Amino acid sequence: MLVDNGGFFPEDNMHQDVAWFLMDAMKVLGVDAVGVGDRDLRFGIAYLRGQIKRTGLPVVCANLMARTTQKTSLSPYLIKKVGTVTVGVFGLISDKADLGPAKDSLSVSEPSVTAKRVVAELRKKGATVVVLLSQLGKVESEDLVTAAEGIDAVVVGRNAPMLQKGRMVKNTVACYGGDQGQYVCQTLITLDAKRHMASGDAEAFMLGPEVGEKPEVQQLVKSFEDGFNEKLRKVEMERAAKEANKSAENSPDHYLGSEL
Repeated sequence: MLVDNGGFFPEDNMHQDVAWFLMDAMKVLGVDAVGVGDRDLRFGIAYLRGQIKRTGLPVVCANLMARTTQKTSLSPYLIKKVGTVTVGVFGLISDKADLGPAKDSLSVSEPSVTAKRVVAELRKKGATVVVLLSQLGKVESEDLVTAAEGIDAVVVGRNAPMLQKGRMVKNTVACYGGDQGQYVCQTLITLDAKRHMASGDAEAFMLGPEVGEKPEVQQLVKSFEDGFNEKLRKVEMERAAKEANKSAENSPDHYLGSEL
């Protein structure tokens, strides 16, 4: 499976287009599940939902709740057959997260309580392997998988360090891929005869030139960059024009007249 832990939206309004572009790119890459981080809410929950609907990207978060209904604002999890294995993937966001413009309409349920409930539900629905996309941070993620039984693998996010080698946290294999998409973490799970996890190993790899280009993504990138650069050029021209008008208004030569 190919998963992304979330937290990929840009940090400023000028680059808002990067949000939908990255979601398009993940769809082209065939990402199976995507988590949600603080940054992904900075343009509001309606914007995020709109992009999810447009792309069909499988975004999951089990503890991001609508205040009015106390129901999950996004799909809490997904279950997918991978070969002969049924895998359940769910996401968690930190209860300290900045909910952005939607802070009055959203709330975050306690991660550990949510995890125990969701893991039980996934197991009941036939998942023999359970993966958590965690936006809780390193310490909180490790504490959670220690307290909540049944999570086989966790992808650790939210200001998490990049650790080349993953580690076993009690019975869970944890991977730490760092930020900015410079690394991809490969998690390998060995199964027993009942298709349950017997052991796990994780390692992060830098995405260097040897990885090569995927033509569909390369075309998407070029198209986006051409359009985005043109947009930035127009914004810069408008800014320069406003600055020129402002300078002219403040110039001592702006008023022309003579004494009679």
